[in-house]
Amino acid sequence: REAYVLDALARADGRTLTRAEVAAFGKQGCLGLTPATARAVLSDLVLRGDVRVLRTADAESYELTPAGAALLE
Repeated sequence: REAYVLDALARADGRTLTRAEVAAFGKQGCLGLTPATARAVLSDLVLRGDVRVLRTADAESYELTPAGAALLE
């Protein structure tokens, strides 16, 4: 599941996904990912430093870090 999320970020424009985009690929049911599971996976990746959370006053997005990209190599 982590590799799927990291790969989705790597393929995304600017290596960034919005909260809505994360929820959308969680709804696809791929690898048993639900929106809640996708958020949990992202939380783990953020804690490890593989993904960075970008917050503004009205939005939240997730960005692949160099450490996360290195896991895909």
